[in-house]
Amino acid sequence: MIGGVLFAGASILAALSTSPAMLIAARALLGLTGATLLPSTLALLTNMFRNPVQRRIAIALWTTRFSFGAAAGPLVGERCWSTSGGGRCSSSPSP
Repeated sequence: MIGGVLFAGASILAALSTSPAMLIAARALLGLTGATLLPSTLALLTNMFRNPVQRRIAIALWTTRFSFGAAAGPLVGERCWSTSGGGRCSSSPSP
């Protein structure tokens, strides 16, 4: 829960950044807090799905979504940055 709150705060800080250094620091904080969210979501899946078959499907879907986000995130972010100037892109991050 704390990681989610910190992630939201870092997102707001990135969206309101006034200098490149502030944006870089906010994005670094987003990376750190986003990294705290991933293990907790996986732990949640393993606790929610006690049936081994359902657990395998849930973890496979989780992995697929994470991999897609890791691959598509930089492409979407670059497109957003080049079309809107960057400030609006930082206000809607996803871990």
